[in-house]
Amino acid sequence: LVMAVTSLDRFSGCWYAPLDAPRVARAIAHVREHAHVGSNATLFALGASSGGAFALHLPAYGIPVHGIVSQIMAARPSILRVRDGGPYPPTIFVHMGVRDTRTAAAVAECVQRLRL
Repeated sequence: LVMAVTSLDRFSGCWYAPLDAPRVARAIAHVREHAHVGSNATLFALGASSGGAFALHLPAYGIPVHGIVSQIMAARPSILRVRDGGPYPPTIFVHMGVRDTRTAAAVAECVQRLRL
């Protein structure tokens, strides 16, 4: 089962986790209920640019993802946490390290944080 969600801000298309995470949690619950997919079903998050940063925020908002792919974006390492204190899900960062050294450095910080 695949679902796609959009940010609340349709002007910029950018995500704002405090507003968008609760909406996404409700959307996931709605789809699971109507598709008869249990709450224990595996859930992966994939996002590009601000969507990648948003995907990295999901565990901090209690959305139980089993893996994350963040394309072209890192996040502040401090947000790489799980609300209930459990382990952060396996995460892949896809970026253009040679062309975008700033993002590469931010990804390196995130990877270092996740290895602790």
